[in-house]
Amino acid sequence: MDARRAAPALGQGEVGVAKEKSSGRVWRRSSFSGYSGDCVEVAFEREAVLVRDSQNPSGPRVVFSGKRWQAFLNALAGDGGEGGGTG
Repeated sequence: MDARRAAPALGQGEVGVAKEKSSGRVWRRSSFSGYSGDCVEVAFEREAVLVRDSQNPSGPRVVFSGKRWQAFLNALAGDGGEGGGTG
């Protein structure tokens, strides 16, 4: 699965976009994170979705496959991560 297809639409909720100089990777942060600095950022690549701490951009990252990222989003939405749920 192309992980970029599992990316949510950008626009109204988007606050920050940062381009990583070393890789050219584009990191996005949602406005729902607020301005306190307690945020995570995501970058969408062909085969993976990367997640990092916005306060430690050179630190460790969590890497999801596109399928696992979609399951994670589904779980947050309340359908148990399997898709097709009611919540």
